[in-house]
Amino acid sequence: MTVDGQLVARTVAELRAMPQAEDLLARLGRVVEVTRTVVGVDGTGLTLVHDDGPPRWVATTDAAMQLLEEVQHDFGEGPCLAAFAEDRVVAVQDLRTELVWDPDRGRGPAVAGAGGAECAGAAG
Repeated sequence: MTVDGQLVARTVAELRAMPQAEDLLARLGRVVEVTRTVVGVDGTGLTLVHDDGPPRWVATTDAAMQLLEEVQHDFGEGPCLAAFAEDRVVAVQDLRTELVWDPDRGRGPAVAGAGGAECAGAAG
C-alpha cells in the first residue's frame, strides 16, 4: 500500500487545526474519516482500550463499519481485536469467505456490506 506523504501532512495539519472546544467524539469521527482518505479504503473504525474493561469501538465512518465493530465486540473476536491482542496487522481480503474469527469454530458471522479489512494493533 502506498500512502501519499503530502496528503498525510495536509490531513495532520487539518486535525491539529481543529478547535480544542470541539466534542471528543466529533474529533474521533474526523480521525476515522481522515484515515479512510489517507489509507484509501471504503471505511474505517477506531477501537480504544481502557483499564476497566475490554476494547470498545468509539468511532466509525459508516454503518457497515459500525456493524463490523459491533459484531467483533459482541463475539469478543475478529480481525481488529486480534490485531490489538497480538500487536500485529491482520489483513482480510474478504470477510464473507475467509476464516477470520476462530478457525476451530468455523467462519465468523457474515457482515452485510463488508468486503476486506486491514486492522493494526497499537499499544500506548
